[in-house]
Amino acid sequence: MNVNGEGILLSEMRDAGLIQNCGWFSNLLKTVATVVAVAAVVVAVVAVCAVTCGAATPAVVAAGVATASTVSAASALTIAGYASITAAIAAGVAITVEMWEKAYPGIEVTMQNNITYAKWNDDTKEAITDITDSERKKKDPEIYFHVVKYNNASGPILVDLTNRYTINAMALKMSTLGWSSLTEKSTDALEVIVKAFNGFGTSLDFKGLPHYHATLSNKSHMSVNGFTVHSYYYSI
Repeated sequence: MNVNGEGILLSEMRDAGLIQNCGWFSNLLKTVATVVAVAAVVVAVVAVCAVTCGAATPAVVAAGVATASTVSAASALTIAGYASITAAIAAGVAITVEMWEKAYPGIEVTMQNNITYAKWNDDTKEAITDITDSERKKKDPEIYFHVVKYNNASGPILVDLTNRYTINAMALKMSTLGWSSLTEKSTDALEVIVKAFNGFGTSLDFKGLPHYHATLSNKSHMSVNGFTVHSYYYSI
């Protein structure tokens, strides 16, 4: 068979445990997470089976199609990919480092305990913009990101891209844990810190990436658990 310009032998697929000699597909997707373009392979195998399996072909084809239709969203993503990161997020799948790098070639990401951390740069900014633009279509959008590491002089250093928060969820993290937040728009950045520290004043700081602070009566910046709380943004 010729699949996407590459020759694939049925014997290779048999040895990999993907098919059985008679064309029954019970094991076809057993190792689906490691198969490239399995949908194309299913079609190709069915086509070959139509020539070699004779009268049993309709039943075999039906079995193959039924099995293929049950592939999970996560497996499908691993195999064929999505048109965009936002499409993958909407599908509720786990996004790999490779996927981030493919979608945003200059992004610098690492994964620890299934959480993707990105260095703050223009490609991370682009990724967050795409996500927040998609999220704004929802009633309660998850448009806030946890700034895991920052520099008081320059701003965010490391951002958690895996977990995204609604305004209420992020405000709670800021007020109880001392998290610093990042979002796209200045209005959203102001709104979340006001909600987190209701009754306190706010100040706008342009040192590094623009951000808001909640302020105490003596004008000092609010801190929780020893962490100064920032509400960063990068777009008006």
